[in-house]
Amino acid sequence: HLEDPNLPNAKSQRLTLLDAEANIIADLIVGRGNFSLPQTAGAGGIYIRQPQDEQTWLALGHLDLGVEPRDWLERRIVNITEDQVDLVTVVHPDGDIIRIRSEGDDFKLLNIPEGKALTDKNIPRSYVSGVASLLLNDVKHAGKILINDKDKIRVDFKLKDGLALKFELWQENEMRWVAVEAIGGENALKVNSRIKGWAYNIPEYYYELLAKKKQQLLKSIGKKP
Repeated sequence: HLEDPNLPNAKSQRLTLLDAEANIIADLIVGRGNFSLPQTAGAGGIYIRQPQDEQTWLALGHLDLGVEPRDWLERRIVNITEDQVDLVTVVHPDGDIIRIRSEGDDFKLLNIPEGKALTDKNIPRSYVSGVASLLLNDVKHAGKILINDKDKIRVDFKLKDGLALKFELWQENEMRWVAVEAIGGENALKVNSRIKGWAYNIPEYYYELLAKKKQQLLKSIGKKP
């Protein structure tokens, strides 16, 4: 008998598919796979049953349901590459501003004060490579997350083709979130059709990078003779 997934330590999972009107299309309890079935050309089978039925069936094939919401999502938030980025501007709630500009094949932190230098020469590129590879962990309608605008970090990515990506980042209950909007012509409409109105839960490491103030990126250096 395939166990109830609501029981403590249960390893089974319940899969429910709904249509646009929230009508149930399919509802199954899914158990472990059986890959030793003969005459299945390696496809094996998987144990399933209907929630209201005690009978368990061994079905041909395999289902990988994952264990996290992200296992069901297209995780890449925006599809850009490092060489598309011209300028990055980070504005913190207290007015602290960080600007990073493309310079040849590299990126440069602008307006470094005299007597200061980067703690790590790769910091400017990390801002760009981070968003190029940024993956979500979860997603919600942005309107369901209440946060004061004054607590948000704003990050603008200006691309060389004229498109601009405006990021708003904030924390809520130890979760890090970002909302994104594209601005600039027909391509922006296409991008916004997928991303606008959603808030994406992102990895802590990338949020913490963008949350750093400019002084945290710099170190003091001795004056040259």
